[in-house]
Amino acid sequence: MGSYKEHQNLIKRFKLLAVKKIPHARFFDRHVGTFYTRTHHPIKINRKGMSDLYGIITTPSGLIHVEIEAKTGEARQTYEQRRWQEFIESMGGGYFLLRDENETIQQLIEFVSK
Repeated sequence: MGSYKEHQNLIKRFKLLAVKKIPHARFFDRHVGTFYTRTHHPIKINRKGMSDLYGIITTPSGLIHVEIEAKTGEARQTYEQRRWQEFIESMGGGYFLLRDENETIQQLIEFVSK
């Protein structure tokens, strides 16, 4: 299983390359979990299973919503992540697993070309 640092570096490399290869797309980080205020009050943000990145891609026929889940090493999707994927795809959005930034960008380009 990959480390947190490897995971974040994969996301960073993807975003840097995507800006060049898909200039009409924008990708945003998403954080999920419980975070604590300075006074130690828990705040839950987003839902378990949501992907690491979400994005919009401008096409001649409108905007396309995509979700990207980064995985390093032998990591696999959780049950909640598979459910999120089903939800996104049921609404016509694209869902991609990011293990290699070049491969995922190519998949995105092909998805938008359909």
